[in-house]
Amino acid sequence: MSPAVIFVTDEVLGVKPANLKIIRMPDEEDKTEELDAKFARLKRKFDRIREKYHLNDERVSGEIADLLTGKHGGNYITADEFATRYGMTPTDAKHFLEFIHMAMEFKARMMDPHNNVAAQASEQSK
Repeated sequence: MSPAVIFVTDEVLGVKPANLKIIRMPDEEDKTEELDAKFARLKRKFDRIREKYHLNDERVSGEIADLLTGKHGGNYITADEFATRYGMTPTDAKHFLEFIHMAMEFKARMMDPHNNVAAQASEQSK
């Protein structure tokens, strides 16, 4: 059976497989795949860093949350300051903070009622 295109008017147009050409929007799909890969890579680094520096302790993770939300009295902290405070390399601090930043951006996008992706995810969960 060859593929068919069904129109709104219930008309059917037969198409030979040899005449089909797959078309996609490479920029959008490639960006999404690239973002997903970066998120996954940073998540692995984040988990490794949490274990390496024992940051998964409830007290320490609460302290970090307060620090990153400004409850410590400052508006921001640099990766170098974070590294010094938690005894890690600046590179590990950068990766740790980069993952948190990326996760917070994702959360904000998903909670935005004007975001089509958020609306679709909400509909699918029902």
